[in-house]
Amino acid sequence: MYESIAFNWILLLIGIAAVIGVLRPVVLWYWKVTRTVSLLEEHADQNRYIIDLLLTQNKQTATLISLLQAQTAKPVGQQPQGSPEQSGIFDKAGLS
Repeated sequence: MYESIAFNWILLLIGIAAVIGVLRPVVLWYWKVTRTVSLLEEHADQNRYIIDLLLTQNKQTATLISLLQAQTAKPVGQQPQGSPEQSGIFDKAGLS
């Protein structure tokens, strides 16, 4: 009875299905972990790129601000040309 070819094939198919049923969650779990790790590495690379861009932009902004401050800084006591004190507007209006 157990020596029939059909019975052996049925047992083989049941055995293969059992092995696949047991190994499937392990394989899928490993694939998910591998995919998660690769996504995390990709995000880390993107974050490093964004941080580098922000640092570069911050340096450029700081340089620009310092240049603007240097350009607009006036020595103490020096009035810009055309100020009311230099043009005598206050003297003419009797405000000085």
